[in-house]
Amino acid sequence: MKHPRKGTNNGRKAEEILRNGKDLREKLAMLPEQEFRKYVREKYDVDSQHVRDWIRVFERFGNRTALIQDLPETMICMLVDPFLEMEIVERLLADRRNGKIKLDCRSMQQAIKEIKEGKNPGKQQKAEEPIISPFSSLLEQARLAKKRIDTKTAIFHENLRENQARISQCNAEKREWARMLHSLYELFSEGEDLDTITDDPTQVTG
Repeated sequence: MKHPRKGTNNGRKAEEILRNGKDLREKLAMLPEQEFRKYVREKYDVDSQHVRDWIRVFERFGNRTALIQDLPETMICMLVDPFLEMEIVERLLADRRNGKIKLDCRSMQQAIKEIKEGKNPGKQQKAEEPIISPFSSLLEQARLAKKRIDTKTAIFHENLRENQARISQCNAEKREWARMLHSLYELFSEGEDLDTITDDPTQVTG
């Protein structure tokens, strides 16, 4: 499995890769896509393959650091191939410790290739199943979160418009009340007696 790299960055230790993966996973869930890409470019200056690899490393080995403690970055990234179940990864590492697989990355790559080609019984069918990478899954979660926020924002604005309509109605009623009060004031100014003002038409005197 090839990993395009920028610069000489194959010397990262497991701790640094795990730390980067944790940070990127958190930022991916928080930031819009464009802001996330900008964050990656400014802080890490690596390609998208690095981002996917580091996130997968954190998700797979975040609580099992000892398994990859002494491995080079290239080999660590080989072991987070979505095809490889954790059981296979543990067996590959055990074979490496026992000398069945040489310590170099090429030997590990060949061992993984043989598993993918079906030399490991019962795993060929697994290779044909669709695989959703952790990166894609997190991106989908972020999109769904944004959709929920947009829905809540739309509801808020709708409620705001309804409240503004109620306020406008109250202001209109206040203006009508002020107009009526002003009319009463004019009646008094013209000498009308308050006792002669009535709503009962039978009591109106000519």
